This record gives sequence, structure tokens and C-alpha cells, in this order.
Amino acid sequence: MRPPLSLVLALALAACATDPAPAPAPAPGLEAPAPPAPPTAPAFAVATDSLLRDEAALAYRVAIGYPQLRGPSGEPVPEAVRAVNAAVRDSVEALADDFRPEAPPPGAGPPSDPVEVDGSTPRSYVSDDAFSALVEVYATTGGAHGNTYVLPLTFDLRTGEAVAPADLFAAGTPWGDTLAAHVERGVLRQLAERGGLDGPAAARGSFFAEGLAPIREGRVDLTLEAEGVAVHV
Repeated sequence: MRPPLSLVLALALAACATDPAPAPAPAPGLEAPAPPAPPTAPAFAVATDSLLRDEAALAYRVAIGYPQLRGPSGEPVPEAVRAVNAAVRDSVEALADDFRPEAPPPGAGPPSDPVEVDGSTPRSYVSDDAFSALVEVYATTGGAHGNTYVLPLTFDLRTGEAVAPADLFAAGTPWGDTLAAHVERGVLRQLAERGGLDGPAAARGSFFAEGLAPIREGRVDLTLEAEGVAVHV
């Protein structure tokens, strides 16, 4: 599976608190305040479940590892988190359904081009109130090679609701333009590092003509990271 370019961007999110003001120096003769306690571990752990399908008559096989949240010691999770787990499972099943053939292949013998869908979850992030993960799928449906698809998933663990990219940024700000500018610089850098770039003009050709416009319009594949957001191209 060829992974997508993933750019981690330390951008300000609407849900993040502002930086606290620096603490004042202690008065003479008074002890300095104790350092803040280290952050506690997240209340939930990320486990992996598998979607497995093998329909020989349709020459259709699926094996996708997808994330599910569990209590750290096996205790039941709240209702909102159960809703998140169900939504993740439904999203992965819907993606697999998109590749399922409508009819058996012609002929009685084994098909030469079976439909095979393999996937995993290489990235995930969980805090007390947010969960985000990227499911990557490589699908072969005939032809010279398969294709990689990404399924970004972000949820509010307090409500169980999905979080759209626009929900992560302050309303009324040109976040799409800002994100596109960061992505352009990041992709140019990564392509140069991979040796696949003869010059800026080459990278700004078909990809940037088609790839940056959706980002500016808010149609972008991104997930949360500890440092900010990751854009998957």
C-alpha cells in the first residue's frame, strides 16, 4: 500500500483554549508555586477490530482493520462513545460496500481480476473529549494496479457526533486558504525529499490545479494530532 502524503500542521483550533498568561513571579520570602501536575492518561484506549468479507461467488474479499474505543481496564464506555464506535464501524462498512460487485463475474472459472480491499488504521488520536483516526484502504478492482483511499474520522466524545473540518476552526476565518497554503508548501517539500520533483512548476501542475481548490473550499481529509491537525493528500 502506498501511503498518502500526510502533513502535520500546528494550526490554532477553535476548540483549543488560549494560552494562559504567564504566572507572576513569587513575592520575596514566599515559596514558588508547585509545578502543574502532568497530564493524565486518556480515559479511553484505541483497539482494533476487523471487517472481514469473503464472497467467492462475487470474487470479493475485504480485510480492513478499523479503530474502536475501549475502557482502559475493560469497563463499559459511555453511551456517546458507543455511538462513536458504531459510527466508525458503519463508515468502514459503507466504504467496503462501494467496492462490492453487483453481479458475479462472467464465466464459470475463477475470475482473473478479483476485487480485494485491504486496509488498516495507521494513525489515531484520543483525548478525554475527542477521537480522531485515519483508515487507509488499498483496493484492487482490475487493471494494472490498485488505488489507495483514505477515510478520516473525527468525533466529539462528549456528544458522539462527527466533527467536520470547519468545526475545528474559528468561524468566519479563511481557514481553507490558510490550510491550502500550508499544504502546498508541505507537498512541495515532501516531493522534493522523495526525489519526485523536477521543479516547483512540475508539482504545481495537475495536482495543485485540482488538489488545492477543494481544500480552499473546505473539502479536505484531515485528522487530529497531538501537535495540531494532519492533512492527508
